[in-house]
Amino acid sequence: MEKQPNISGNIEKEKSPERGANVLVRIDLIRHPEKDPATGKLTEEGKNVFFNNLTKEFEGGEKYDTIKFYVSPLSRGQESKEPISSFLEASNIPTTIRNKEELVGKAREVGASFKTEMTKILEQEELLTQQQIEEARQRDAIIPSYEPASKDVETKTNEVLIRDYFNKEFPGSAFTGKEMGESIKNLIDHFSEMASRLKSDSKVRLVLVGHSGVIEHFTKYVYLQNHPEIRPEDVDAETIGGLVNFGEGPEITIQSNEAGDQIIGLKFKNLTLTYHHE
Repeated sequence: MEKQPNISGNIEKEKSPERGANVLVRIDLIRHPEKDPATGKLTEEGKNVFFNNLTKEFEGGEKYDTIKFYVSPLSRGQESKEPISSFLEASNIPTTIRNKEELVGKAREVGASFKTEMTKILEQEELLTQQQIEEARQRDAIIPSYEPASKDVETKTNEVLIRDYFNKEFPGSAFTGKEMGESIKNLIDHFSEMASRLKSDSKVRLVLVGHSGVIEHFTKYVYLQNHPEIRPEDVDAETIGGLVNFGEGPEITIQSNEAGDQIIGLKFKNLTLTYHHE
């Protein structure tokens, strides 16, 4: 596969007719493969499904000058390298897998107190059974790091965070959902600038493997850009297409015209949004 576009950072900074015109950059922002709620590690079945989905997605599809994969430096992002590497080897695609800190969002800053405070909220709002609450508290006492006690706890936690904590600090933490989503915003801004310096008529595909929570808050960020009349607290997970499943997420396209002017779009399930630099 010919690697005409140079996206290594050593690109001409001067804009010219040979750079940035009629460029397409497709970005797949997806959640890592399925994990085992008991251990937090990826399951073998999940990795196999991820491998098969990549194969189907790239098989006989549009041809790109350059393909790159980026993963979160957290453990599940790193574990995702295994099925990605297997796919690349089987498909004979010569490319790289790189780490991107932005895919973590603010997740590194979630402390042990977050789980305690979040469990209280889930109990007060009666979003879980008392047995589930008790199991969560027992697990919190044993495993203080941010790892939900079960899939149900994780689902309800994310639903509450997305709905109520976009402009308000997470329970027991010092950052908001908006700040979580802005990490991906900064990444899209980076790729947008990169696209403006690519060789004209280039087609590039980027696959970003991140985490639930970060992806939804970025999607909410873009949704609110498109609907400034709507209050953040009135946008829940269902409004933005629901929580992302394993190996799922929005497709973002950066498309430029002959003058190099860009339109950045986001599609996810029933959403069709336009991203604006802010």
